[in-house]
Amino acid sequence: GAVDDATGSYDGTVTGATRGVPGKIEDAFYFDGDGDDVEETTYVGTMENMAISFWVKFNETDVAQDVIMSDDVNKWGCRMKDSNHEDVSGVLSCRYAGSAYVYLDTPVLEPQRWYHVIFSTLSKENRLWLDGNLVAESDLAFTAATKSWTGLSIGKYYSGSGNLNATLDEIGIWSKPFSSADATNLYNSFNGTPYTDFTTDTAIVDDATGNYDA
Repeated sequence: GAVDDATGSYDGTVTGATRGVPGKIEDAFYFDGDGDDVEETTYVGTMENMAISFWVKFNETDVAQDVIMSDDVNKWGCRMKDSNHEDVSGVLSCRYAGSAYVYLDTPVLEPQRWYHVIFSTLSKENRLWLDGNLVAESDLAFTAATKSWTGLSIGKYYSGSGNLNATLDEIGIWSKPFSSADATNLYNSFNGTPYTDFTTDTAIVDDATGNYDA
């Protein structure tokens, strides 16, 4: 099946993931940990101006699994039990490639609970919010070779492993960084804010690649 881009032409292709399960905001996607994924292979983005937002409810947090990542030589991604936390369950790492991989980590997450995650990049202002709170940041900039990326995978590692076992809702990617005000707005005291109602403190945010809503 296909996933329609809400504002552009970057539609995704669904393999296995169940569309239309109860989500945090209306319907969501369910990934069963056995090869389900959504892929978009053509979008070209830049790490210097990007924000990723999603709601996730993991079925388990003690196995390595990918939420979303670039298809282009693993330049960025958000993963449970990444290589920096292989011996610790429940830590979600959003990483990017600078002169070396930089990991922005959440506190320990529990299974069967909704969490809101925002990963935002802007040169030397790279930040991770969990449930509206800034939990990690880095000022390590990107090298010229790591700034641009092409294509993305939702629910698996770009090479096919790391299958996601979770419910995923309100996935959005923007070609601009987010602020703490944006994080507070989207979290909305655990109620969530639909992207159709989302504004920043300066302007309406245009969704660069679609929010992949069910």
